[in-house]
Amino acid sequence: MISSEHALLIIDMQQGLFHGPVSPYQADALLANVCLLIEKARQAEVPVFFARHTGPDDSPFSAQSPFNPTAA
Repeated sequence: MISSEHALLIIDMQQGLFHGPVSPYQADALLANVCLLIEKARQAEVPVFFARHTGPDDSPFSAQSPFNPTAA
């Protein structure tokens, strides 16, 4: 049953954030938790939306930094 009241929004899961000079705190656990949330949302037929910030080419937010496929 699709709910019009709920959605999951995933923000800034670019590969550059995980493989750049500074990665998120407990990056592996963070990625595992995001993947679990996505899986649970899809099982519940809750829409999942992905958003990303973009920044300069030499930053982790570069437009060329692909989305982390593990969290897709």
